[in-house]
Amino acid sequence: MWLVLTGGPLDTPSRGPSDPIFSGFRFATDPGEANSAGEIMGILVYSHTFDRETKMRITVFWMFVLVFYVGTPSTAAPETAPGTDEAALLASPEEVYFESEDLTLSGLLFRPSSVGPYPAVVFIRGSGPSSRDSYWARAFAEVFLRHNIAVLLPDKRGSDKSEGDWRHADFEELAGDTIAAVEFLKAQPGMRTDAVGIAGLSQGGKIAPIAAAGSDDIAFVINIVGAATSLVEQVSWEMFHTFREAGVSGVELQKALELQVLAEKYLRGEIDWARFEAALSRGLESPWRPVAEGFPQTEDAWQWTFFRGVGDYDPLPFWRAVKQPVLVIYGEEDRNAPAVRSTYRLLRVFLEEEHPDASVHVIAGAGHALWNPETTDTHMPKLHPEVLETLNSWIGSRLR
Repeated sequence: MWLVLTGGPLDTPSRGPSDPIFSGFRFATDPGEANSAGEIMGILVYSHTFDRETKMRITVFWMFVLVFYVGTPSTAAPETAPGTDEAALLASPEEVYFESEDLTLSGLLFRPSSVGPYPAVVFIRGSGPSSRDSYWARAFAEVFLRHNIAVLLPDKRGSDKSEGDWRHADFEELAGDTIAAVEFLKAQPGMRTDAVGIAGLSQGGKIAPIAAAGSDDIAFVINIVGAATSLVEQVSWEMFHTFREAGVSGVELQKALELQVLAEKYLRGEIDWARFEAALSRGLESPWRPVAEGFPQTEDAWQWTFFRGVGDYDPLPFWRAVKQPVLVIYGEEDRNAPAVRSTYRLLRVFLEEEHPDASVHVIAGAGHALWNPETTDTHMPKLHPEVLETLNSWIGSRLR
């Protein structure tokens, strides 16, 4: 088993054309995929080039505070010519529909330009609703298409044309949707039925082991920045950085973090609403009021119910049961998912289970979105070159 540390300077604020991402706090139109504010469930503060006061006043998204033994890797290059235009690779996807229990789900199927049969991958979306226009998801889809691998980008429950509501689904149900998507893909013409896998993006990486452990139809598992900790631990990591980067410090930082702890306690039924409401009221009168406004304001807010179902979920037991080849990629400077802690936990599991083909890669200097820091100030950021090298090597050595 091996751990790869690769280089690169710190991320700077970044954004894409339809899925802006601000690394640090990350702002994403498609929450969870580009940033996974929730995956974490936290409060994301819009942080680009604004001053401290402005950062404190623009709360853009919250999903609640609770809220990656192989030999030398192949260096095989993608089969599609590097000069192939990205727009051409992602052009004219097929809109597809498939069933998951009593729901009809939709998605976009991207086929390689080559003649099949070819491998295929189902993406698992991040927290919150999904978007077909997610710039981040399409950046990863392009990598697979260049290797002549079909890509299915499902619409999450309640997103685009999918039925249901992700807010009322737990991770096991969302994993069931992923298994249904894999079964659908295997039945499509041109697919290699022995080479259909899954790739979880952000919170999707936490759902991936549930699906993989529950289905022999899944040939491989890729986890892109999905934390290998409980959501409670992950949220603590994210919220600390969120408060600090919003300029909260000293005694006020302690008070802000105490509000988060009380929210968690209320969620678990350890305190009554009156105690949390009192702390929330104090927060609303504090210098960090904009952050406090991101917490659920009423005792019957839907977020309480949602996170009671997923808040204590720990992916580690499911990772122990995964037998398929596994690739995990983290960004060392990730402020949303604790990369070091997640890496340690996964490496320990893979060692204890004697997994024959599991690797964890930590990209030094990369943030949650894994963008190339030299492109993050542009309108169309690109994936970090070490991320591309890692994916190209892994895919090239296993999915030929």
